[in-house]
Amino acid sequence: MPKRILLGIDAGGTHTDAVLIACEGESLTCLAQAKVATDHEDLPSSIRNVLTRLAHTETNQALLGSVTDVTLGTTLAVNALVQGKTSAVGLLLTAGPGLAPERFALGKTVATVPGGLDHRGVEVMPLDLRDVPSTLAAWKKDGVEHIACVGKFSPRTPDHELILGKCVTDQGLRVSYGHRLSGQLNFPRRIATAWFNAAVEDLHAHFLDAVEGVLAEYGIHATVRLLKADGGAVPVKLSREEPVQSILSGPAASVMGVLALTPEVASGTSLLLDIGGTTTDMAVIVDGSPVIDRNGMLLEGRRTLVRALASQSIGVGGDSRLTVTGQGAAIKVSTGPMRDGNAMAFGGTRPTLLDAINTLESDLPGERGDIDRSLQGLQELAAQYAADPQILAAKAVDNALEKIASQARDLLQEINAHPIYTLKALRSQSAISPDRVILVGGPSQCLQARLAQAFDLPVLIPAHANVANAVGAALTRPTASLEVYADSGRRQLRAPRLDHTESLERASTLETVKKRALSLLADHLAANGMQDVQVEVLEADPLQPLMTTVQAPVTCVSPVRRYPELWGHCVMQIVLFEPEIPPNTGNIARLCAATATRLNLIEPLGFRLENRYLKRAGLDYWPNVDMHVYANWQAFAGRSDRKADERWVMVSSKKRPQSLPLQDFAFNPTDCLVFGPETRGLPDWVLDFSPAHVRVPMFPQGVRSLNLSTCAGIVLYTALIALGIPSEWC
Repeated sequence: MPKRILLGIDAGGTHTDAVLIACEGESLTCLAQAKVATDHEDLPSSIRNVLTRLAHTETNQALLGSVTDVTLGTTLAVNALVQGKTSAVGLLLTAGPGLAPERFALGKTVATVPGGLDHRGVEVMPLDLRDVPSTLAAWKKDGVEHIACVGKFSPRTPDHELILGKCVTDQGLRVSYGHRLSGQLNFPRRIATAWFNAAVEDLHAHFLDAVEGVLAEYGIHATVRLLKADGGAVPVKLSREEPVQSILSGPAASVMGVLALTPEVASGTSLLLDIGGTTTDMAVIVDGSPVIDRNGMLLEGRRTLVRALASQSIGVGGDSRLTVTGQGAAIKVSTGPMRDGNAMAFGGTRPTLLDAINTLESDLPGERGDIDRSLQGLQELAAQYAADPQILAAKAVDNALEKIASQARDLLQEINAHPIYTLKALRSQSAISPDRVILVGGPSQCLQARLAQAFDLPVLIPAHANVANAVGAALTRPTASLEVYADSGRRQLRAPRLDHTESLERASTLETVKKRALSLLADHLAANGMQDVQVEVLEADPLQPLMTTVQAPVTCVSPVRRYPELWGHCVMQIVLFEPEIPPNTGNIARLCAATATRLNLIEPLGFRLENRYLKRAGLDYWPNVDMHVYANWQAFAGRSDRKADERWVMVSSKKRPQSLPLQDFAFNPTDCLVFGPETRGLPDWVLDFSPAHVRVPMFPQGVRSLNLSTCAGIVLYTALIALGIPSEWC
């Protein structure tokens, strides 16, 4: 394999890093590295400065001219979110009857437009646009230039979103469409995805303009990609359309860099901490593969439809502002989340966390800056509160470490609350705990000993730790995804993100839909400079992880939603976990016979299968019931005939963060609908086996729960209607 020269650039809130890496087969060599301060008022100068420093020799200048691939990572967007410095966004929402979309809105600039579609994308209420122009004009007058348009069922038909978008562009405003960011259903998460996309669009475009302009100055005309939150990369053209995909590219760059630089992560569990100037990013690596977040990227407490590694970002970094309250020995010090510029050690005007570290320990290795300036700053700040500078500095550092440790505990608790998936596979059902901490970033050497004490774990600092993000960016491989849906009832095939709809032949099968999906994906990739790529079709539901690997040249994943007329017969299942009342199970058996649905009973049962009430409720339909009995949950989960794409949908009245009301849930044809015992419901340990949770809406002042057989009938037929009941059934 010929040698490739990779350029990785990572623009952080404090520093911009760059590396040149020679790649020949499996052999990697770091040829040069550089770090400069990020100038937020002049991003091109930051990129220009880091490339100038990188090309400080004639040899390196020649290498820059030979660069074959450029990959960018940035924490600018997440830093802006943490500090509340993103663009103002207006939300135009349309949901139709039965749902108040304001419940899921972000920000205060929100308007609901009457109109709606049903779950198949059929218009049930036309849009009422009478108030839209005046609303947009008022927002524009208030300085809101970015509008997110989101409809409840827009992935099924984007017409309403497109009509609203035309109103937005007519006013000279920028628009983000919910359906173009993800083809998955989930109205609340699509609202968040579109809102964050709009919020960072200006910052994202400004960064890409700066980078592309400077690369051209240096004669670098290689393919340019941007790192995404899932550890893959995407061409710049696509990234401009979907900036939300790269908001958490910083943590992803850290993970990719650590995988390349730290052999120890190949086994056991590693907690990664990337302490920058503005934020600390953290992630978890299990047996050499990063843990992914099956529930979608989490930003500011809101879930999105963006696939991401399981990570957290906290506003604590070397340049974090110190806030002091109280007097004397009773002072309290809070570190972050705001940053007002560099640490005083590097020319800033206000003391920061790095200045506090310099004050406590002036002889530690690492990039420390002017330690005397740090001491002066802490002394002046302490004098304002009649405090000892050493005590103030110690409290600042302790507060920072406690915030980092607390956030790490929250991240691990969230990961352990569900089955653990990495990029490679399902890791285990058991909880994990770190064996080590991997520390990268500017202040890493300064905090190594204190973090080892705070976590009571060994803390490792890999080679090139101060530019690990740039290394990770350089080595990241491109990935892409495209959702393609086939609706046999309406005879349509749709790729929502492409605004593409075409007729579906009556004789279509799952195989023909796959082939067409591949063709659409290939055209999409070619249009964005990703020709000759390796493609994998994955028939997966939106809540399952898309199994890709960053080591592969390119993996492009295309989930294909399937409908009954394409699979020939119903393959859904009902699972009754420890049912107690025989007539309920008998009624459900009759329901299963009427819908060709498999019935699974998990022992212990509250009755014998010979019970006369059970038999009477099922009448003479028992020969038509495909019933299976399992000794326990583990026996059911591990059965040999379990389908690869089977998903467990937990039906429960328990409101968990990921649970959705029945009308908002996107069913798959291979779903297992899991119901708990009548008097207890599903226990938490069973609920933890799947992130797919659904609840049946009920009047809040009504009954506590529905009868089990009634609930099963409602949920099953809702799923079948959503997926398209075959015409011969009717």
